Amino acid sequence: MHTINLELQEIEWQILQDEIVDPENWINGFIAERVRRQKDYIVAKEQQTLIDDPMVETIPASEQGILESYFGREGYQTRAEQVAAESTGDP
Repeated sequence: MHTINLELQEIEWQILQDEIVDPENWINGFIAERVRRQKDYIVAKEQQTLIDDPMVETIPASEQGILESYFGREGYQTRAEQVAAESTGDP
């Protein structure tokens, strides 16, 4: 599990409280929704990749299995690794 610590200046907290009833809950909800949307995107993309690959005989039956397939692919790179490779000209 990963923990993210976020420090806001007092004025930044006041700005959030001016519009949001519970800024901490809002931030947690924002992150949860962003993760859900990216997960849905990855699952759909990986399912299609597996379907299109004539060498694949079986496709995982769960989201967890599909995510493990995606992240376990040879050559998988995080977005940070992709950006670093692009800036150095590496494939």
